[in-house]
Parts: sequence; C-alpha cells; structure tokens
Amino acid sequence: MSKKYKYERIVLVEFVVIGDVTSVQGIHHSALDTPVRFLGCQKIGLTGGIASGKSTVGKAIEALGIKTIDADVIVDDLYAHDTELRQNVQSTFGQDVFLPSGSVDKKKLGALAFADRSKLKLLETWIHPKVRQRINQFFQACAADPLAVAQVPLLFESKLEGMFDEVWVIKATRDQQKQRLLKRDPHLTETQADARIDSQMPLAEKLAKASQVIDNTGLPATTTAQVDSLIKARIGLNQG
Repeated sequence: MSKKYKYERIVLVEFVVIGDVTSVQGIHHSALDTPVRFLGCQKIGLTGGIASGKSTVGKAIEALGIKTIDADVIVDDLYAHDTELRQNVQSTFGQDVFLPSGSVDKKKLGALAFADRSKLKLLETWIHPKVRQRINQFFQACAADPLAVAQVPLLFESKLEGMFDEVWVIKATRDQQKQRLLKRDPHLTETQADARIDSQMPLAEKLAKASQVIDNTGLPATTTAQVDSLIKARIGLNQG
C-alpha cells in the first residue's frame, strides 16, 4: 500500500487576479530518481493528450495527500458563475448551448467549437487567462508545501509551461485515447473522436517537451507505481 503523505487537497472557489509566478525554467529530468532540489513549493503541471488518463493520474496523486487543482473543474465553475464568459458563449454559440437550468451544455458547446476551429480558438482566449489566474492563486496558497500539482489538459497549447518547475506528461496510445473518448461519450462518432484528438498538439511533441513521462499504456498499478516514485522522490528531496 502506498504511503499517504500529510498534505491534504484544497479547493479554490474565488476569483483572484495574481501576477505570473516566477519558476525555475529549462530543467529536464531523464530519471525518476534524479529530481532537482527546489526552494519552496515545487509547482508541477500535469498534462497529456485528450483521454490519456489525466483524471486517473490525478486521483493517484491525491491519494498520496498532495494538493491538486484541475483546470477542467475551474472551467466548469467559470461556465456556471462567470457572467462575462457566459455572455460571450451565448453571443457566439447561441442560446441552444444552455440547458433549461441555465447550465452550459458542454457536449453541445464542444461539438460546435470542435467543428469550427476559429470559434474554438475564440473560446480558448476567453477561458485560458481565467484558468491561469486560478492556478496562480492555487500555487500561492501552497507556498508552504513541498509540492503541488495542477492538471491542465491544454498546458502546452496555451503556452503555460513557464508557470511550472516541472511538466509531467501522461503517455497513452492513440487507440487508447480514441476508445476512452468513445466510451466517455457514446454519442461521438469515430470521426468526431479523431477530430478532437487532432485538435490538440500531437502527443509525441508533448512527450518531447516533458520533464517526466508517466506511461499510462499498461496496467493501472504500473501507472500508480510511477506516480508514487515521482512524488516520494521530490518530497524526500524538499524535506531532506
């Protein structure tokens, strides 16, 4: 059984605008057992291709007691409560993307956005700065901890790597991504699933940019073991 560290997860719910967080740049690690010693909280960005297993890895990190924040959860909160974003979505995509309850129908919005790359880019320009603000706030709140992790699906596409001391990229095969997408949303066609995968930076490019790669092509226990090694190595250095 993996050791559970004493650092609990926290959730941020308020909007706070904070400037860029200075971080260590240009560090690349090739082995799990050779991390760099950082001063203060190590800011980790966790990313990968769509349906590569970010949620699975995120849960494994949380199980070790490490504080995390999920960009997808931030976006859900923005859709629900950010008046400016909701007005922009309505004016560009129409009232049909809103459910009778007033919530954004993310599946319908996603279908429209992925069908028109110009509208997809526009949607990203509205959302990404707000997500960045929330992540900055999160890391500032974690300043006393040795390690904190932000799950960001479009980390490289949004050019956010400068926010982090390390970027961990989750590896999966294209077929695994496609099958997970189709299972997650049975209404998707194979063509639509391919379009969603192709809308992102190729996974090979993300892997080449990674500080660490988490291989999620095999058994869940193997993935969890990699996460455990990464976390223990970094906390050990920061506390040692």
